[in-house]
Amino acid sequence: MKWFGVTPQTVTKWRKVLGVGLTNDGTHRLRSAYTAEPWAVQARAKMRAKAGDPERRAKIAASKIGKPRPAHVIEAMRTGRTGKPQSEATKAKMRAARLAYLERQRGTT
Repeated sequence: MKWFGVTPQTVTKWRKVLGVGLTNDGTHRLRSAYTAEPWAVQARAKMRAKAGDPERRAKIAASKIGKPRPAHVIEAMRTGRTGKPQSEATKAKMRAARLAYLERQRGTT
């Protein structure tokens, strides 16, 4: 792009026409060298430290309270659990929730 003085969109078109994938040996070498730079290594270390910060995690968790999960997330969790055994504690919680639901439906609570 820089050498030929063209836009990124033009480079994308050329790569498609020439059958060049998103990553080849040359781009792999460039990206690997770029991410090995000392500043990049320090930035990743700082990012990992911040990601595990309990105060930050508590703030994120608090912001999610009361907000429904997106449908695709619910579906992914459901399919991930399908066919896997439930613990006895989980089964007891599900029984209790089901009984409470039935009692509300019957109007006995």
